[in-house]
Amino acid sequence: MRIQAAMTFDVTLPIILILIAVATIILSERMEKRVKTLFEEREFTIRDVALLVVAMGGMVTALVFVPSQAILVLFLWVFSVALFVITYLISQKWFLGFIGPAIFLALYFVFRDTWVWNYYLLDTFAFIFVVFITVYVGSFFTWKVTLAFALFLTIMDVIQVLGTRYMVQTSQKLSNLSLPIFIAIRAVPALQYLMYLGLGDLFLTGLLSIQAAKKFGKRFAMESTLSIAIVFGIVEAIVLTYYPIGTALPATVMIFGGWLIAIAAKYGMKLSRREAPAVPTRHSDTVPTKN
Repeated sequence: MRIQAAMTFDVTLPIILILIAVATIILSERMEKRVKTLFEEREFTIRDVALLVVAMGGMVTALVFVPSQAILVLFLWVFSVALFVITYLISQKWFLGFIGPAIFLALYFVFRDTWVWNYYLLDTFAFIFVVFITVYVGSFFTWKVTLAFALFLTIMDVIQVLGTRYMVQTSQKLSNLSLPIFIAIRAVPALQYLMYLGLGDLFLTGLLSIQAAKKFGKRFAMESTLSIAIVFGIVEAIVLTYYPIGTALPATVMIFGGWLIAIAAKYGMKLSRREAPAVPTRHSDTVPTKN
């Protein structure tokens, strides 16, 4: 076993996770009613999210065998439609909805092969996409459905990353096209490593944060997000220290695991309070008298 003098760690991706959670919680409060009104307050069932995860896994597998140019056309269309919906929800005017897609496509084709896109615009658009899509799609989730979805997604992620490896191949293919399907950022303070975190992982973080805020309040939502960031940072430090080159891990395991730790602690505290014996009230033996 290789011995390392000091651990190599990163604070940027844990901070990104926290920022995603804060942004989704704030926007969810402001836009959820508008989104539910637009789509008649529909909600997913456990069957719906099971089929959704199966479809996501199938898409990951299919993209390995699809030509790159076809993938490019598909994802540019998906991102453009998403930006149209985002702009429309904000402005409430359909003709203004075309502004978002127009700006995105123009910037992509002009700057996609430059440092401006790779170091700034790619992460910016990825952040915008995942925050607004999480707020948009998150309105269809309930507490129980979210738990089921997180479990199904984590299982699928483990299979596709560690088993079939199709998730790794698809991510590399999309990365070569400079599509904003991940956050790519330098590890700090270990600047020699470029870290990647996919939109699916960021979406799960935002979704869990929204549901935690609805169930237990914003304070606990931030506590659960901090738990996610700590677990993620610890695992990331171990990987960077001992397996720094070309290691791909299913980040959903750290994200869902960190969130479950916070939930378990929350219910554990409630249980301990219920079981705590009542402290008897002491009464004075003397009765005050009035002179």
